[in-house]
Amino acid sequence: MVNTSEMIRKGLLVAVGGMILLVVSFFLYLFLFRMLGSPSGSYNFVAPLRVGYGVMWLLEVILIYRSDAADWLKAVFLAGGLGTFMITEGVQLYRWPVLQIGAASAVILGSVYLLYRSKKRWYHYFAVILAVSVLLFYI
Repeated sequence: MVNTSEMIRKGLLVAVGGMILLVVSFFLYLFLFRMLGSPSGSYNFVAPLRVGYGVMWLLEVILIYRSDAADWLKAVFLAGGLGTFMITEGVQLYRWPVLQIGAASAVILGSVYLLYRSKKRWYHYFAVILAVSVLLFYI
């Protein structure tokens, strides 16, 4: 029998934790942006910073999933990391909407396929839904 309160608790942990992680990741990006910014107003560093930052979060998600962390914590990092990656890549590809949609679709479908193949619980899929929701809201 499924424990309803346990399901609600895990869902809330993933939702709240994922949103907190997204906020933290964007404040960290803002901090890096401010630290690397030049007084002359040259922003040549933005594209590599944006892409590198998104890839860093995606690699962090992969490392967390390979660790012995709690299952719900892995889903929290999936929501935050995947959302950050898709937003940074989406902003980088804003001039090419077809490429942006294709890249986001590939990442989403790849994530869902890997979750399905590894037989993860429902809140991992919920984390992907949160990441997609944040992407749609931001873009």
